[in-house]
Amino acid sequence: MSSLVTDVWSRFKQGQMDADLFSVLLRDAASLIRPLTVTMAPAASPPEGEFDATSHPHSKLVLGLSDLTTLFGNSKEGAKKTHVTHKLFFYVVHVLSTPTAILLTLAEDLVGLSASCRLRAQDDSTAISSGGRDLGLERRKQPKGRVPIIEEL
Repeated sequence: MSSLVTDVWSRFKQGQMDADLFSVLLRDAASLIRPLTVTMAPAASPPEGEFDATSHPHSKLVLGLSDLTTLFGNSKEGAKKTHVTHKLFFYVVHVLSTPTAILLTLAEDLVGLSASCRLRAQDDSTAISSGGRDLGLERRKQPKGRVPIIEEL
């Protein structure tokens, strides 16, 4: 996870992003990814081919990706979909098929990394934006006997 954060951090121009703002970005991403713990059961099953996003635990992330699809899609009726909308649709399907426990663990990791960024910024705000642009995030040690749910490749 820390290599992903470092990769995203490196895509910003130097001085464009500070650690406090990046911490907020990570917290916002965690709140979108965190599944809902309580959802409403639909009164009736939706018609064939439709999906009721309000009753799914991953609805915040699905609705966010849906908004991005609308933003990048062509508004004309019957218009051909772009590669961006196809990719976003792939992500929606992937999110819907991901177990809730995986997304919950991912959200918790993002919150932890956000706290690390915020602490790092408070300790030494110049260390993050200097030189190699390394965030200095150490990998969290797993307790003995616990296998990580998400493995880094």
